[in-house]
Amino acid sequence: MLPVKDVLTNKIALDIECVDRVYLNGYVKGLQMAGGLINFIREQLGFPIPSPMLLAPVSEAFRAAVEKFAEEQGLTIVNFARKEEKDETARAHLAKFEKRSGVVLIGKAQEKTSGYTARRKDHGTKVWFDYSRRDVFVTHYYFYILDENF
Repeated sequence: MLPVKDVLTNKIALDIECVDRVYLNGYVKGLQMAGGLINFIREQLGFPIPSPMLLAPVSEAFRAAVEKFAEEQGLTIVNFARKEEKDETARAHLAKFEKRSGVVLIGKAQEKTSGYTARRKDHGTKVWFDYSRRDVFVTHYYFYILDENF
C-alpha cells in the first residue's frame, strides 16, 4: 500500500494541525456562488426556473441517504447539543469501537453558516428569483472515521 504522502502528492493541499486526526470539510465548489446555484438547479436538476423550492427535495434525499447509511452500519446518529465538545463525544464512542477501521460516529448539529435565501421578483410575465447570501442555520453532519492504514 502506498503511503499517504505518495497518494496525495500534486493532488490536494493538506495542512496538518495535529498528529492524531485529520479534519476534512466537504463542499461543492460551484455552489459557493449564486450563479453556480442557479446553474445547478437548471443544469443538474433540469428545471428551467431556478426556484428555491427545488432544493428541499435534494436536502431531504441527502438526509435520507445519511440515515440509511447509518442504519446499514448499525450506527445511531448523535444529535450534538449546542456548544457540545464534539471531539469528546467522538472519543467516548471510539473507546467502545471494536473494529480496526470504519465509521465510529455520525453526529449532526444545527449550526450557523453562510447560505442563500431567495426572493421572488418577477419581471413582467417572467418568473424570477433573486438569490443573496445571509447567515442561516443548517444541518451539519460529522463523520468520525477510524482508518487503520491512515
